[in-house]
Amino acid sequence: MTGKSKQKLVLVGPCIGEMYWEFGRFAPYVMWKRENEYKSSNIKFVVLTREGMFDLYAGCASIFIPLFIPGDGTLYKANCFRLDDFPDDAYNFILKTFYNQYSKDNQIIEHIKPDISKKNFLNKNQFPRNKMSFNYYTRTENRLTIEKNIDKKEFIILAPRYRQGLKRNWPYWQRLYDFIYDDKRLFEKYNFVICGKPPDYIPDKYERFYDINKLNTNQSVSLIGLTIESIKKAKLTIGSQSAIPNISLLLKVPVLEWGHQKQLHTIEYNPFKTKVTFIEDINYTIDPSIIYSEILKIL
Repeated sequence: MTGKSKQKLVLVGPCIGEMYWEFGRFAPYVMWKRENEYKSSNIKFVVLTREGMFDLYAGCASIFIPLFIPGDGTLYKANCFRLDDFPDDAYNFILKTFYNQYSKDNQIIEHIKPDISKKNFLNKNQFPRNKMSFNYYTRTENRLTIEKNIDKKEFIILAPRYRQGLKRNWPYWQRLYDFIYDDKRLFEKYNFVICGKPPDYIPDKYERFYDINKLNTNQSVSLIGLTIESIKKAKLTIGSQSAIPNISLLLKVPVLEWGHQKQLHTIEYNPFKTKVTFIEDINYTIDPSIIYSEILKIL
C-alpha cells in the first residue's frame, strides 16, 4: 500500500526591496509562472512577503505568510531587491525557516526569489522580461472599499511622493492642490484621489480630496490593493517620476509625469506603450501652474 502523495508547492519570496521592484519586476514573473508553467490546481503557491503586499499575489497565491522585519523602512532602507544593512545571516535564516516549514510534508518543486547578493541586488532584469504577466487581481474587499467610500465619478490619481532626504522631491504639492480645488468645474467633474504611503507622501493639509490612507480598512484590504483598484478606475495619474505613475503605466492608465529620466519612465517602464505626457524637470523645481495647465490640456 502506497502512502499519500505529497502536495506540490511553489515557494515565493521573500522580496524585501523597494515596492516597485516587487510590483513591476518580481510579482509579474510569479504570476507568469502560475499562468504558464504551473496551471494545475494541484500545485499551490505559498507566498512569503510583507503583509501590505499580499494584494500583488491575490490572483496566484494559495497561502500567504506575512513577513515582519523589525526596523524595515527605518533601520533598514529598501534598495532595489534588498534592504541595506539587513544582516545576511538573518535573511538566510528566513529562507531556511520558510523552506523547512513547508518541505517536511510537501514536495517543493521550485522556490522563486530574488538574488539579493551584492553583485546582483540591483539587477532589474533578474527575471526574463518576456516572462511577465501584469494581470493584477486584488482581494475583492479592496474594490468594495473603494466603491463604498468614493462616489462613481471618474478618478484622477494624485501621486505626491516625498521622501525625507531624497533629492528627487517636488516641494509644490500643496500649491497644486490649491489650483485643482479652486477650479470648481474640474473638482466637480472628477474624484481626485491621493495615493501614497505614510510617511513618504504629502497629503492635502485641508483634506479636500479623497486619500486612500483615510479609508476604512481591515485585514483583507491593503494600501497597494486600494491603489491598484483606484488606478483601474482612473482617467489619469499625476505625479513626479516614482512608483505610482509606473504602476499606472502597467495598468494602462495615462500619466502626466515630470522628472529627470524620460527614457526610463516613458519607454523602459512602459511595456504597453501607455500614453505619457512627460515634462523634463532635472531639478524638480517646475512651477505648479505649469503642471495645472498640462492637466487642463489633457482633461
